[in-house]
Amino acid sequence: MADLMRARYPELDVVCEVPDTDFWRGAGWVKVDDATPLTEEQRTLFDPAEGNVDDVVAYLSSINDEAERQRVLEAEKTGKKRASILGWKPSA
Repeated sequence: MADLMRARYPELDVVCEVPDTDFWRGAGWVKVDDATPLTEEQRTLFDPAEGNVDDVVAYLSSINDEAERQRVLEAEKTGKKRASILGWKPSA
């Protein structure tokens, strides 16, 4: 059985785990970085633009995943650019 690869099907903007074979690549699937969220994960990601400053800071304080923190801060940088969020640091 073939290993799986995380891949995007550009026409539908879908990211899934598919077999890492020439068949799937030939069908239009393009390998992406393993850190790319699956389509289902994308639907449930926290979006800082949907919350007020207190909501976003509370979320950042509640998670222990540094990659997720960076993702949220990057989303804020390209979105509302609120200084009180961009300057947030985890408490010691």
